[in-house]
Amino acid sequence: MLLDPHPERSLTCRVNGAEDVPLRVRALRGIDKALVEDETARAPEAARDGAFIRGLVAAALWTPEGPAFSSSEAVGALPHPELLELGRHVAEALCVCSPMYCGSDVRAWERTLEEGALTGGNWHETLALASCVDVSLAGIIPRPDRYWGVPLKRLLDGHWMVYRAARAAVEKLKEKKT
Repeated sequence: MLLDPHPERSLTCRVNGAEDVPLRVRALRGIDKALVEDETARAPEAARDGAFIRGLVAAALWTPEGPAFSSSEAVGALPHPELLELGRHVAEALCVCSPMYCGSDVRAWERTLEEGALTGGNWHETLALASCVDVSLAGIIPRPDRYWGVPLKRLLDGHWMVYRAARAAVEKLKEKKT
């Protein structure tokens, strides 16, 4: 999943009135989550209740045609119980497809990703990813953007975690050989 340029997870829940529309949660960058937090903090106090959930759903929930909602205000049109349920599903999906350095158990992700990188079936991808570097007089410069074919600023925290796990796995194998 994290080897995809845009990791996402399908949801089984649906929005009333659009039951036939498939929903996906698309991974967010740390800055995307921070923008939702900033928007929540700037909201008038009376409007803050549920503002974070509305913003998170608006930022992360997609349909095959694009974003499921045009704004957090549009998400706010949902009945409160439905909003809470949808928000819970979106948050759970983000925990799987969108690990972030802030708010995730980074050590657990690193261990799991490194173990996965050393698994036989993943070895080719691990080598390809770990090889994405520039070598200069200053040393080795990470270039995971080349693997995913997206600009550096579009990489997710999860992409960086996978990249660092691949590099660590290759280094461990080098140490074993010497």
